[in-house]
Amino acid sequence: MVCNNCGKEITAEMSICPNCGVALPPVQKPKKGMPKAVKIILVLMVIGLAIGITCGILYDPVKDVKNGHFVGMNKATVGEMFDAAFDNEKWYSKSEDGNTLVYCEGDLFGDKVQIPLVKEDGNVYYFTDLIKVNGRNVSSTEAGYIINAIYTYYMAMSS
Repeated sequence: MVCNNCGKEITAEMSICPNCGVALPPVQKPKKGMPKAVKIILVLMVIGLAIGITCGILYDPVKDVKNGHFVGMNKATVGEMFDAAFDNEKWYSKSEDGNTLVYCEGDLFGDKVQIPLVKEDGNVYYFTDLIKVNGRNVSSTEAGYIINAIYTYYMAMSS
């Protein structure tokens, strides 16, 4: 760096030229960091990401189904009914064709039963064509009997 008055070599820290005595203008240091608008955008993006992750982590389809009710069976949640009727039940969720199905499987009145469920519009529904007893699909009539037997068993046990 050189003095604008005498042309002699000076350092950036000097406020007066040691050769000619002229006051030197303060050196403008480049601003560090990013512009405020960029910071705001980044903060908003991080907040949005955190909310999205939190919602994804906190939503539990199994819990949602277990806390729901079948249409016309509002005296007990699905979880209460199934927990009472099944032995060794196992709950899990699985995505199939863009839908998340919740499965309850276990021993039901001496048979190995698997029931796929979904919660829509505040109600829980079962898939009659996907219910399995001892590895075989059951008819829609049998599926209805199974769900009604679970509900009836729960009502008898809870009274």
